[in-house]
Amino acid sequence: MIKGLCHTCFSSNVEIDFKDGKPICSTCENPNGPKEETYHKITPIKAIQMDKDFTVNTLEGTMQGHAGDYLATGIKGEKYPIAKEIFERSYQKT
Repeated sequence: MIKGLCHTCFSSNVEIDFKDGKPICSTCENPNGPKEETYHKITPIKAIQMDKDFTVNTLEGTMQGHAGDYLATGIKGEKYPIAKEIFERSYQKT
């Protein structure tokens, strides 16, 4: 269960449960629950495509990357791997 804003009854910080994969507002019990919003990334990152398998210490612990994946540096200097397919669908070179 999570908390959020219901776009049907406009209650904020309500408990949102999921039934059959759909969010349900605990206040109005509308099966449409909160509206899913679309977001896009606005902060550029630095990344390098790796030519062999690699290991990197991230904020979440040690993670593995594979040849062809990208090693990214986040806005606070943190490092993390991004699978090639996901990176190439999510980012474009500037």
